[in-house]
Amino acid sequence: MTSAQVAVLAAVPAASAAVIAAMVPRWSDARQRRRDRYAEAIKALGSWIEFPYRVARRVSDDADVLAELAERGHELQEQLAYHSAWIAADSRPLGDLYTQITTAIKAAAGPAVQSAWTRAPASEPQAMNIGTLGIDEEGVRQLLGRLHRAVRHQFGFRRLVGWSWRFALPTFRSCVKPPLER
Repeated sequence: MTSAQVAVLAAVPAASAAVIAAMVPRWSDARQRRRDRYAEAIKALGSWIEFPYRVARRVSDDADVLAELAERGHELQEQLAYHSAWIAADSRPLGDLYTQITTAIKAAAGPAVQSAWTRAPASEPQAMNIGTLGIDEEGVRQLLGRLHRAVRHQFGFRRLVGWSWRFALPTFRSCVKPPLER
């Protein structure tokens, strides 16, 4: 071996270490961004469940108040569509699950939104106590918990196991049903 070859061989580990040292922070940042997006997706589902309560607790039927609530509903619909598309692009099984859970939560919240729009505006503090509006809160909690478990499989050692395992997990495999109305 020539001295040039020895020098090159000696430089390879140092260069490899430098490349790895440069990549780890980028990988960590990208991973954190993905986690944040998943958290935002779950937050959007929570906001959709909260929407009927916002409508029921409105303090006026003035056009400005109604327009603001309607705009909020449109924004939530857009957020859910965005998150559904993003998650499907990141993980097909998780995207399918998110879409199913979104559909189930919309089915649970839909009648509550319709009912909330027919209520009179809240004119005194007691009117802010509105109960569940017919939403099965435990059922919604279970759906969101299922989504949390599925997202955990996107990170850490579970991801290293491979996507094929996900199909065997009840979180991904079992049917998603809308929470029952009360």
